[in-house]
Amino acid sequence: MENSTLNQKIPLFFIELNNLRNDDDDIITTSENMYAFVQKYSEFVEKVDSTAMENGRYHYNLSTFINLEITDLSNIAWDVSKSTGIFNEFGYDCLYDLQALYNTQDLVKSQMKTATEALRNKSIEELASTLGFMKQLEDQLAEQYQDMLESIDECK
Repeated sequence: MENSTLNQKIPLFFIELNNLRNDDDDIITTSENMYAFVQKYSEFVEKVDSTAMENGRYHYNLSTFINLEITDLSNIAWDVSKSTGIFNEFGYDCLYDLQALYNTQDLVKSQMKTATEALRNKSIEELASTLGFMKQLEDQLAEQYQDMLESIDECK
């Protein structure tokens, strides 16, 4: 669930980035503050450029990159299983659980589209809300996947 953890840092990144900005939307801070910020969010900061100012402060320009990640279960296994008729070997409960697993994954993918749109629209509140809901779905998906792994031998 590394992808989920990374996605959950995105709203915090934007909040802290906005906290560094002054009323003119400029980032003016000390090198220590910027270093700590870049270390904390290194996966989102591509380039840092600075111009020295007075009192040990610098005017910063940042180049940032956000990549929403999703852990994807392969639909290939599901499609091949349907087409080969292998499901005749499994009981209804197992098939129902497997379908539920893929349905949850589809919900996660749908939320990813919503999160992408929020990011495109620079709506940090909507992005944070969507990523929070997506985290719940990803946790549910992980639990369903683990349950399926533990019960697969009983599906015959």
